[in-house]
Amino acid sequence: MIRDLNHDDLPQLLELAREMHRTGVYAAYPMDEARVAFILTRLIEVPEALSIGYEIKGALVGAFFGEVVQDLWVDAMIGVNQMVYVREGSRSSKAGLSLIKAYTDWATQQGADVLSFSVYAGINNAAVGRALQKLNYSDAGGVYKKEVQHG
Repeated sequence: MIRDLNHDDLPQLLELAREMHRTGVYAAYPMDEARVAFILTRLIEVPEALSIGYEIKGALVGAFFGEVVQDLWVDAMIGVNQMVYVREGSRSSKAGLSLIKAYTDWATQQGADVLSFSVYAGINNAAVGRALQKLNYSDAGGVYKKEVQHG
C-alpha cells in the first residue's frame, strides 16, 4: 500500500538508505547518516515534494522522493526522482511499479511538462529500465562515472 511519509518513518527510511547504500555504486564511500536524515526530513516537510512509501504488513519496504522543478535551460517544468528504493526481498512485489506510477501521476498533476527518471544506483538498472519502458518512458541517455584516485 502506498502512503505519504512522515517524521515517524525516519528510522525505517534510514534502514532503507543503509541497504541501498550497501548495494549501490557508492558503497565504497561512507554514508553520512546525519546528512541523509536531514535531507529526508526536509523532503518530507516540503509540501512541493513527493514523499511516499510502500508498506507491506506494516513495514516500509520502499520509498520514493521526487520534485517538479523548472528546467535550467528551457521554459519547461521537469519531474525528477530524487530517490527511489525497494528492499531486495520486496522487488518481486508491486511496490516498485506502484511507486513509479504514483510519481508519474503526481508529477503530471503538478504540471510537469517532462518526467525524468534517473536510474543509476547499480541495482539491476536494466530491470528498472524495462519497467520504465512499460510505463511509456524512453531511454534518454546514461550516467557515466569514473573513480578518481587521490594521492
